Order: sequence, then structure tokens, then C-alpha cells
Amino acid sequence: MKLDCNFEINNNIIRSETYLEQKPDDCSIVATVFPCEIISDFTSDCSLESMIDSSDLLLDKTSGIISEERTKHCIKGNTQEYKVKLPSAKLVSKNPPKPQDTVLVQVYLTNIPYPFKPLILTREEEGKEPEIYQTDFTAIKITGQPKIVIKPHSEGAISHLLEVDEVTYADLENVIEVIDSICFLISFASGRMCSIARIQVLHDTKISR
Repeated sequence: MKLDCNFEINNNIIRSETYLEQKPDDCSIVATVFPCEIISDFTSDCSLESMIDSSDLLLDKTSGIISEERTKHCIKGNTQEYKVKLPSAKLVSKNPPKPQDTVLVQVYLTNIPYPFKPLILTREEEGKEPEIYQTDFTAIKITGQPKIVIKPHSEGAISHLLEVDEVTYADLENVIEVIDSICFLISFASGRMCSIARIQVLHDTKISR
């Protein structure tokens, strides 16, 4: 993902072309940063934040650590490329949903060592014999919470996709807390650390976070 960001380093803020990437093997987040100015001396601590109205999705200000620095020689002169490791990256829409709007929450989970059994349902139609069919997901029912479904998803360390539909945007953080609790229970039951690798929030099929 390409973003135009303010790159803060050595107490200076420099406009930079930035590319975000999530590594599939360990789900770490790395930003490749191309500052528009040459930096002669730098520390490893830095931060990135999207420039206002630069794109539909904006990166909230987040701190990072420079892991690698390279200088490339181009026809127009020297350009610098920085690899910045980010502990997290929160991208939000510049036009977020209203609190009362309903959204679809998609949560990508890591390191679940066993498949959840598919959900077997019975479809009944008037005048016909009941028909048994199978879905590719498992439903998780929690009293007082919207329906949660979990399905296999192979993407590096990511093993499953968890979805919660018909969530009001105002209740989003509460739902994420419930999913954190589910990750803890899965980790306890399996003996392997299950964690959230990525969260997407869709409103009218568009990513809003």
C-alpha cells in the first residue's frame, strides 16, 4: 500500500513516499520510506503519519524503529530508502462510518493448530424432505454478542478468518475486546499463541479501517 506520510526523525518532519507491507511469515509490519530530502545523520527511532487528505485511507501516527538504511545512486542524484519496523499500523478512512452505521468486521488470526469443524445445518422447505447441507465455517455463539463465524484462511502465519456482521460502528472496540478474549481461550486450549494479525472494517463493501 502506497501512502504519502510525514516522516519524523531527529526532531525533523520530512515528507516521504511510504509503502506498507505485512510480512506473511510472522505478520510483522514494515514500512519502506523514501524521504524527499537527504538525511545525513539519523537515529533509529522515528514515526510515520499520513498527510491530511493524501489518500482514502490514512495512517494514524505511529512510532517505529529503523532496521535498515540504504542509499541508492540515481541519475537525478542520491535517494535514500529506509526500512522501518512498526509495532502496529492503524489505517482509518478519512470519511469514517457514523456511530449508528452497521459494519462487517474481519479479523485475521494466527497460529490456530487445528481446523474448526464445518457447521452442519438442515434446510427445510414446505412439502419437501429436510435437506442437510454443510458450510465452510463454524459459528461461535456468545450471549449478548452478534454472531461470530470462523473459517480457514491460509496466508503465511494467518490460519483463520473470523467475521462479525451487523456490528454498529460505535460498538466496534467492544467487539474487538471479545475477539481478544477468544484468542486467549484458543491459545490456552491449544498451547500455541493465537493472536490478531490484521483487522478490517467494511462499510458498504469499502474498507473504513
